[in-house]
Amino acid sequence: MHDLRINEATAQKEKAEKQKAKEFAKKFAAAAIDYEFANYTPAGAAYCIVIPDDNAQLVAEGKALSHCVGRMGYDNKMIQHTSFIAFLRKVDEINKPFVTIEFGIESKRILQIYGAHDKRPSEDVIEWAKVWEEAVRKILELAKREIGKAAAQGQSTKSIFEYIREKNLAA
Repeated sequence: MHDLRINEATAQKEKAEKQKAKEFAKKFAAAAIDYEFANYTPAGAAYCIVIPDDNAQLVAEGKALSHCVGRMGYDNKMIQHTSFIAFLRKVDEINKPFVTIEFGIESKRILQIYGAHDKRPSEDVIEWAKVWEEAVRKILELAKREIGKAAAQGQSTKSIFEYIREKNLAA
């Protein structure tokens, strides 16, 4: 009887954990949609930005580059809209991890940028990332300004990300 009860408790715990993981995955996917505007592939560029759409991609990136993305709560930061992770990739190797960026929503700037083993990327990569950073900053500032104007006029306000999607803004 003891073993039966232990097995039942274990099964219930596993079911609850699976449900919790499923709910977390839904929240992450919803947040990832908010960051789609930051996907960036300029014509003729050597690099591009890819926004992960599930937590498993964060984990894979961290493992591939031997750094802390995929753990340390970056997934929660994305869900809470405090920052988001962006993958900087070579256009001709878009599925191969190269450089990982953390972008702060409130600061509107790159908080961290690392290649494999937490190494600083080359200067050309840093400069390219700064161009992307400026494009993302401008979109966020525009959205914030327009939402502020709407609020001042007593109009219904949207989130920054709803405004960005509605206006189809992209970096």
